[in-house]
Amino acid sequence: MNTYNLPIDWDAMQKITAAVLIEDLDSLRTDWNTVHGRDRGMVFSTEHEEDLAEISKHIQACKLLIKYYGGTVT
Repeated sequence: MNTYNLPIDWDAMQKITAAVLIEDLDSLRTDWNTVHGRDRGMVFSTEHEEDLAEISKHIQACKLLIKYYGGTVT
């Protein structure tokens, strides 16, 4: 694997981080809806309620991080 050093300023880094977290949040929301519509878990646990709770924790964490990095949660 090749590695590259790309000098970018802090504002650009924050915007990139927030954008990636927003994509992750969308993915977690999709996962939550998928698990909610089933009778078993599939992401963090095979137990339905446990999986929904863990996905919900990750959703809340993403929201906090997005705000921290200057993004907007919708």
